[in-house]
Amino acid sequence: MLLGNTATANGSTANLTILETTGNNYSYSFTYSNQDFDGDGINDTLTFTTLVEGFRGGTIASSLDGSNGSTGTMGSATIGTTDRTVTSNGNGWAVQNPLFNPGESLVFTISSLSVTLTDTTKTATACATGFTNAHFRETGRSNGHLAVVGEGTGLDEARWDSIDYQFSNFDTGNETLVISAAPQNGQGSNVQRIALEDVDFGIDVKVIPEPSSAALLGISGLALLSRRRR
Repeated sequence: MLLGNTATANGSTANLTILETTGNNYSYSFTYSNQDFDGDGINDTLTFTTLVEGFRGGTIASSLDGSNGSTGTMGSATIGTTDRTVTSNGNGWAVQNPLFNPGESLVFTISSLSVTLTDTTKTATACATGFTNAHFRETGRSNGHLAVVGEGTGLDEARWDSIDYQFSNFDTGNETLVISAAPQNGQGSNVQRIALEDVDFGIDVKVIPEPSSAALLGISGLALLSRRRR
């Protein structure tokens, strides 16, 4: 379900609508109606919300110091408690300004999942299966970008120098993605000069009783929320 769909923020297609609400945070309300979940030959409707929040003042660290495109699992993060405005432009999401600075975190949360079936003899539930990819874009000339996923220790981490980078060696396994910028070589004042352009996440829909049609097997997949205006 939603396999290969690109959901551009505040955009829509014939079967996918996204409404963007701005303020201190960004909220995206999804309505997707291009899948027959219950097997009656008529497309059903999935709705959910994705909230993007920004925080600063965290203690973020990465063990990586070296090659472009390197990854590891020794990052650490204590997320800051200072709620900051999420900013968004052609490069992506950032915190307070167009740059994603060390100690700053973006938190994505999927909530309010609901499925409306056309076959009223059946019911359905939906749940987020996890975030699996984050696409970063450089907003200025700089090197040694560092990012960490999650909270605590033993976290997935990545280092890169390129203009575009797909951070994809992680799977949150739930409805929340916490991703933070780490200082380069311990330099807390280093500006990362990056923004988060898009994220991938999965949603699983279960119908009770299950439809008999083989075409409806495997109704979970990837959805992608993109901030960049195309």
